[in-house]
Amino acid sequence: MVQQELFSLALGLLPQWMVDDVTFTMEERRLDLQINFSQFRPKAC
Repeated sequence: MVQQELFSLALGLLPQWMVDDVTFTMEERRLDLQINFSQFRPKAC
C-alpha cells in the first residue's frame, strides 16, 4: 500500500476524493497532504 492510499483510508475519504501527494519535513515537524477529487458530477435536480 502506498502512502497516498494509507492516508486516504486513515482520513476516511470517499472514493471520489484521494490524497495526491504526501510530504513530511523532519526539521519543521510538518506533514503536508494534497487532497484532490477524481471527478465532479452534480446531482440532477
